[in-house]
Amino acid sequence: MDNKSACIHSPAQRRALLTGGVAHFIHDGFTDMLYIFFPIWQMQFALSFTEIGILKTLFSGTMAGFQVPSGAVSTNRNIRLDDKKGTLRKA
Repeated sequence: MDNKSACIHSPAQRRALLTGGVAHFIHDGFTDMLYIFFPIWQMQFALSFTEIGILKTLFSGTMAGFQVPSGAVSTNRNIRLDDKKGTLRKA
C-alpha cells in the first residue's frame, strides 16, 4: 500500500473517527475533572476521604459496568450511535 491510498478515507470512516474522538474526549474530560471536584465536594458536603473514595468507586464501576451492555445493544440493534449516547447518558 502506498502513502496516497492510506490517506483516502470515506465520509463514514471520518464520522466514525470523529464520533469516537469526541466520546473519548468527553469521557476522559469527566474522569479527569473528578480529581478537581473531589476536594470541592469534600468541603461543600462535609465528606470524608472514605466517602470520596466510594464516589470514585461508584463512578468507575458504573463506567465499566455499562460498557458491555452498551456494546450488546449496539451489536443487537446494529446501531453505531449507541457508543456516544452511552457516554452522554452516564454523564
